[in-house]
Amino acid sequence: MRKTFSICLILLLSIIMLSGCHNMTFDITRVGNNSTVKIHEAQNDDFAITDYFSVGKNQIVVVESQLTSGQLKIEFREAVVTSDDVYERDIVATVIVSGSERTEVPLGKGNYIMWLTSVGTTDGTVKITVEKK
Repeated sequence: MRKTFSICLILLLSIIMLSGCHNMTFDITRVGNNSTVKIHEAQNDDFAITDYFSVGKNQIVVVESQLTSGQLKIEFREAVVTSDDVYERDIVATVIVSGSERTEVPLGKGNYIMWLTSVGTTDGTVKITVEKK
C-alpha cells in the first residue's frame, strides 16, 4: 500500500512539473469570465488550458489579439461542471488569430474551456471577453 502511494505521488509530481514547464510561456489572468493571455516566445504547438468560464443568454465571446509574431489557435470546448469536477467535451468552435484583430465567437449559453495553442513562434497578448450582444 505504501509503495503504491509513493509511486502515485511520484507520477503526480512528474505530471505537475511537466505541465508547469510546458506553460511557462503563457501567463493567463482571469477576472470573472474575461481572460488576458500574455504569450512570451511560445514555440510551435506550445499550449495551455484555461479554467472554465460561462456564457449567458444574449452574450457573445470576443477575442482581441495584439500579437507581434505568430498565431494563436483557440479551441472552445464544452465543459460540464459538477460539484466535484469539470469535464471537457466536444470542440464547438476554433479561432486562429494573428496580428491585431477582433473576432466574435457566437457560442451558445453554457460553460466552456479554452485550449490555447501557439502556431509558430508566438509573442503578444490576447484578450477573451464575454460581452452582451
